[in-house]
Amino acid sequence: MNTEADAVTGAGVGTATGAGAGTATGAVAGTATGAVAGTRAGRLWRYVIEMYPLHVNVPYSFMLFFGYYLLVQAIYGFKPLMISTESLLGAFTLASFTLLLRIFDEFKDYEHDVKLFPDRPLPSGRVTKADLKVMGWSLVAIMVLLNLTLGKGLIGFAILMAFGFLMLKFFFLPDLHRGSLLLTLATHNPVAFFTHLYVLGVFMQDHRQGPDGIPASAWLGILMFWGLVFSWETAR
Repeated sequence: MNTEADAVTGAGVGTATGAGAGTATGAVAGTATGAVAGTRAGRLWRYVIEMYPLHVNVPYSFMLFFGYYLLVQAIYGFKPLMISTESLLGAFTLASFTLLLRIFDEFKDYEHDVKLFPDRPLPSGRVTKADLKVMGWSLVAIMVLLNLTLGKGLIGFAILMAFGFLMLKFFFLPDLHRGSLLLTLATHNPVAFFTHLYVLGVFMQDHRQGPDGIPASAWLGILMFWGLVFSWETAR
């Protein structure tokens, strides 16, 4: 659940089952009595390096965005295929969103991570919840600024963000979700659909297309990308 792909797909379906409570207790107790080392910027940078390697996740997010964005251009018959300023803003938005989901998982999985992964940045105290809240709200502000000029894309962005925050809250049914992997998969995995719906909105804004008459193949493209994500989630 604590991988970047979980963030992108929104599956986040792993549950913690195991021991290691003694190690976890020691890790937490050690950080509770001591000061957190370094500056907030330094702690967050080390967190990103460890939990969201930029050299992997940013290119992945860009490929995820432009894979569908260029496909829709081809479906609509635009030649040559192009990468616009708006689409670059959209790709940066997607990279920021996947990092935000990664941060959401830190809060959602904290109790399990303390037991099973005490050496990770948050359970070990190398980064604090306050640090991650600052980074999370900063990412939200950045994404809002990136999308203010996107018109139709802004609608898709709002839907995507709303779904992301519902995931953070386990759709306000946390106990029910924690007790069922299948339910968590069913409710969280559709983030892949809303991600590509956002990409479609950016395309429509870019190319001055209306919501009427969207080709069936464009919707099939979303289902295709979603199917790949779903296959990966169920296989792992």
